Amino acid sequence: MRRLGLDFVKVVSSAEEGVAKPHPLFYDAVILAAGVEPHEIVFVGDNRRNDVSGPRFAGMRTAFVDRRRDKGLPPEREADGTLVLSHFSQFKVEHLDYWEG
Repeated sequence: MRRLGLDFVKVVSSAEEGVAKPHPLFYDAVILAAGVEPHEIVFVGDNRRNDVSGPRFAGMRTAFVDRRRDKGLPPEREADGTLVLSHFSQFKVEHLDYWEG
């Protein structure tokens, strides 16, 4: 993410928080660590339950990396607003505007 010009406030781990994804308290810890409103957070991951459903329920924006997806496909938007990528490297700074439109 640093190569994209994005900074992390803190990496939140299950071990530090004592709760694991998809427990709601884990996502509360992410929001607290980020120090911003939930809708300002883009949670990127490769597990639908832990990295899409949980964060969306907590009010975050989500990007799902579908490793089974054809690598040549461009990112696309799902009905719930989730950005679907074929690989983590497809995430670009421009995608931050994706949720604004």
